[in-house]
Amino acid sequence: MTALVKSPAALSEALESSALAGTDRGAGGPEVLRPRSTIIVTSDGTNGSDGAIRMALGMVDRADTELEVLTVVGGGQGEGPDELLPEQGDDTARRREQRDAVEVQVARVSGGSHVHPVTVINGSAARTIARVAAERHATLVIVGLGRHDLTDRLCGTETAIQLARVSRVPILAVREDAVALTSRALVAVDFSEHSERAAQAAIDLMGGTGLVELVHVTPYVAEYPSSVQGHEPYKRWARGQLDALIGRLVAAPGVTLTRIILRGRTAQALLARARAVGADLIAVGTHGRGFAARALLGSVTTDLLRGAHCAVLVVPSDPLSLSTPPGGERAVSALRPARAD
Repeated sequence: MTALVKSPAALSEALESSALAGTDRGAGGPEVLRPRSTIIVTSDGTNGSDGAIRMALGMVDRADTELEVLTVVGGGQGEGPDELLPEQGDDTARRREQRDAVEVQVARVSGGSHVHPVTVINGSAARTIARVAAERHATLVIVGLGRHDLTDRLCGTETAIQLARVSRVPILAVREDAVALTSRALVAVDFSEHSERAAQAAIDLMGGTGLVELVHVTPYVAEYPSSVQGHEPYKRWARGQLDALIGRLVAAPGVTLTRIILRGRTAQALLARARAVGADLIAVGTHGRGFAARALLGSVTTDLLRGAHCAVLVVPSDPLSLSTPPGGERAVSALRPARAD
C-alpha cells in the first residue's frame, strides 16, 4: 500500500496512523504501550541511494524498529518556505512515477525480500524530510551521498548538507556502495557535550562490536622554537580529557574505544585518518542552528559530507531522539534498538 499525502491535514492523519506504539503484556498484567523506534530512509529511486536503502533494511530487521521509505517530489535543495507544495497539473503522474521507481529500487536492493510502503510528499527536499522526521518522532534519517554530484537532488550530497542544517533528528549519510553497519568509526571530539553525544551515537551504531576512535584535532600553528614546548602541555591535557570521555561513554564489551590526537584542519585531518585506517563511519555533532553554528557546519560538517568516502553520522545539538515522545515514555534510540531475544 502506498501513502499519497496531498495536504497538511492528510499528512497529519497519515502521521498519526503510523505512530502507534507496539503493545506488550506483563505477566498477568494489562497491556502497556511499548515505544517503537522509527527510521526514515529517503530516496528518489536512483542508484545513489542504494546504500541508504540497504543500510535501512539491515537496521529494520532489529526488534521494535519500523522503517518508512520517504520520497519528495517537486522541491529542490534550497531552504524555501516551510510548506507543502500543492498538487498541480501533472503532479499525480510525477508522484506515481517516482513512487514506482522507489518501490522497484527497494525490491531490487533487497532481492525481493522486503516490501515497504512508500510515502510520497510534495515539497522542498531537506525541509520536508526534516519536518516528517520530527512529526514521526523518528530516531534516525538515512540519506544517500550519491557521487558528490551537485545536480543530485534527494539522494545527493547537497540535500544531506541542507538536511544537516535543519534536522532535529540524527542524519546518517551513506555512500552508494554501503552494505552494513560499521566496524570502525571515527568521532570528531572538541570536548563539547555535542561531540560527546555524537560519540555515544557512533558507539550505539556499532551493533555491539568494532573500534571507535575518539579523535581530537588541535589547530595547526606554524611551529617556532618558542611554541614547540607549549604544544606538549596541551596534548597532555587533551589526552586526559579524552580518557575522561571514555570513562563516561557506555559501550558493549565488544566495542573498543581509543583516543587519537591529530594536528591540522579538522575536516581534512579526519578525512585523511579515515582513509588511512579504512574507517567506514565518521561521526560529528553540530552546535545548534544559529549563525555561528551554520558557519561551523560549513567549515567542518559540510567538508566531511562533501569529501567522505565512508558514511557520515551528523548528530544535532538538540536531537528529538533524546526527548520524550507524545506517549510519555522516553524514546528508544534507533541507533541502539532493542534486539530480539
